Amino acid sequence: MKNLNLVRMADSKFCARCQRGGEDITDVAWCSDCRELVYELNINRLRKSMDHKKNNFGNLLLEFCKNNNMFILNGRMCEDKGLGSFTCKNTSVVDYNIASPNFLKLVQNFSVLNSSVLFSDIHNPLSLKITCYEKQNDVSHDDEMPEEKIKRWENEQLDTFISNIDRLKVNEILAQLTEMVENTSENSIINKVVEDVCHLLTNAAKSTFGTFTKRRKHTQNIKKSKPWFDSECKEARKKFRSSRRKLKRNHTDDRVNETKKLEKSYKRVMDKSILWDFSSF
Repeated sequence: MKNLNLVRMADSKFCARCQRGGEDITDVAWCSDCRELVYELNINRLRKSMDHKKNNFGNLLLEFCKNNNMFILNGRMCEDKGLGSFTCKNTSVVDYNIASPNFLKLVQNFSVLNSSVLFSDIHNPLSLKITCYEKQNDVSHDDEMPEEKIKRWENEQLDTFISNIDRLKVNEILAQLTEMVENTSENSIINKVVEDVCHLLTNAAKSTFGTFTKRRKHTQNIKKSKPWFDSECKEARKKFRSSRRKLKRNHTDDRVNETKKLEKSYKRVMDKSILWDFSSF
């Protein structure tokens, strides 16, 4: 299996600013697979970026990519191709998605989303959509089939149990045991005698105590609301989502401001509820 590697960097302490360009994938420093991908996937040879500054951490990041044959997705492909949108405070690019050549083939879309106080006060969320291949395994599910079980033993039914034992089958088993003692028997014959004894006693128990069918219960993992997510949080979320849907249908400045206001209000309500929940312990 080929190695698939993805690195997601979102660290305000590292703050690697790489400027535009910085690494030419067609350069001989990159492996032949990387250079071929430029043409195969229609990737920008030079990376674009709205951030025109570079620092020492940025140089280290670019050196890391070259040494490990990895790509910075920002400003190079999909919706962010030729843009290199800002990812922090609308002034710098410090959050990256970095992928190996094999992983790059799975990328369907990459984009930098609008800032949201629900995720971060200063960083923009990065959206990455990839193709996943489902592998079918031929696995038997016998354990999911209904299983016949014998009811519990009852001492009062002892005589009935004894009378339900098949005498003809007992005589057959005794004859087999006698033959085994007189002659050297193979393991297969011994195993058959053991199976016959088990079936003999099991059938007698079924006739005496009866049976029932045990079905496997399929439980679904239902996500439960967090204890702190109360009705006030749900109401704030409802208002925010409603405003966001209206914004998609009618994008106006007033609607944008209202959605941002409700988003901040939603986050304040959740923060307050979380603090109250922890203080109760």
